[in-house]
Amino acid sequence: MVNHYVKKGADTANALVCARGLTKAYGSHKVLHGATFDIYERDIVGVVGLNGGGKSTLLKILAVVLSPDSGEGWSGGVPLGGVRSPFCGLMLEHPPFIDNFSGLENLAALAGLRKIATRRDMESTMTDVGLDPKSRKAVKHYSQGMRQRLGLAQALMERPPLLLLDEPLNGLDPSGILDVRQLIWRAADDGATVLFSSHVLSEVQKLCTRVLVVHDGVVTELDRERFVSAEALEEAYREVTGYAYA
Repeated sequence: MVNHYVKKGADTANALVCARGLTKAYGSHKVLHGATFDIYERDIVGVVGLNGGGKSTLLKILAVVLSPDSGEGWSGGVPLGGVRSPFCGLMLEHPPFIDNFSGLENLAALAGLRKIATRRDMESTMTDVGLDPKSRKAVKHYSQGMRQRLGLAQALMERPPLLLLDEPLNGLDPSGILDVRQLIWRAADDGATVLFSSHVLSEVQKLCTRVLVVHDGVVTELDRERFVSAEALEEAYREVTGYAYA
């Protein structure tokens, strides 16, 4: 397990991801307002916040599938808002697949874009996430948890240096959550940088070297002592979001 922590103020030139003043609005609703942060190699960064608070938008901007309205930076050496995407593993909250294809057939179709992952890579990654690569079951018959596992497999199979995972724990049973935890640690131990959004604060606390809270369009990084325990992270989350018990 990686035990790596980069303090704020580290050398920006060495950042794998750099965001400076990112803004994004949908109509009159501003979901990001001046987001500024750096992410470094082997960081495991948890992104937390309320539903609709901008977590997914932030990850899509960092994957360069969505352009910010203003601001600048880079992701994996690629300028934000440009025409090229970084070499990253992107897992969307609701991963899109070809419903009539099996899991392995879906991975093969995606692998054909970069031509990096071999069939052996695809099969071993499916096994790693708890899916049977020999199964002919069509994805349309997958449970939500199985689709999540396949979404994670497609993000991991090329062993990219940057993983951007939107709600990878969504719909998983406890065994699935434990599996994802180990896979994220393994990826970071192998040198990958991981950003993932989640509503499961206890897992964010266990997994992460950094935590970003997105609230009212503002991205706030928590000091390390504010997520040293699950209780500390919950208290910090409540403070930043202003959430109180009903």
